[in-house]
Amino acid sequence: MEKKESVFFYRRLFPLQRERSPSERLVGKYDPKNFVSKVSQQDASGNELPQWKKMLIAKQLAEKALEEDEEQARVIVTGFNYS
Repeated sequence: MEKKESVFFYRRLFPLQRERSPSERLVGKYDPKNFVSKVSQQDASGNELPQWKKMLIAKQLAEKALEEDEEQARVIVTGFNYS
């Protein structure tokens, strides 16, 4: 019984943080819909890009922007650049 109480106590002190999936992280400022306007409408050969491809590229841009902002926040907080 005492073991269950201690586990409960530590969970209250140090809650387990579930790793968020990439789709859960891309909200608000990092919503891929905000990056669609930055995606080229044509590929290198001049062909029109399909909508799914534009959204895929926009998602990749949003993920990159999020990672850059998180890295910048780490540098500000810790004072170290890990790159």
